[in-house]
Amino acid sequence: MALAVGGVSLVSGPNRKDLEHQWGREYIGVEQGLCLCYGDEEDDEELPRPSISAWPSSEVKPKSNVTLQCRTHFQNVTVTLGKLHNSGYQRELRSAGKEAEFHLTNLQPEDAGGYFCAYRTAASPRWSAKSQHLQLVVTAVSARALRMAS
Repeated sequence: MALAVGGVSLVSGPNRKDLEHQWGREYIGVEQGLCLCYGDEEDDEELPRPSISAWPSSEVKPKSNVTLQCRTHFQNVTVTLGKLHNSGYQRELRSAGKEAEFHLTNLQPEDAGGYFCAYRTAASPRWSAKSQHLQLVVTAVSARALRMAS
């Protein structure tokens, strides 16, 4: 059971170690399963926006591979990758570090589009704000080659 007021929570539970692990916060005044705790993440605070990038490039040829990297502000998070205008596209994975890598293989023109990522921590049921969109281009002729030909 937890009661939060102004960033300070009153929590009851079995012991300090279990509470710190479960809630990801530091606890003081643990006595008989009741403690006063505080943390730097309030339940109503929004998680910082992650960033997204592509390696080796966001412009690729058909049948090639690309890795979309999502960088978060916290470790041990669940990261989701989404695609604009395709609510059915969603990939999710757990990341022990602050970066998650989504490997897209054998790309086809229909894989092109805007991608974004978001994350959530174990202590928060809500997702972070979405990253900025990354435009993935899958084309037989690169935009650079088209510019050079003009």
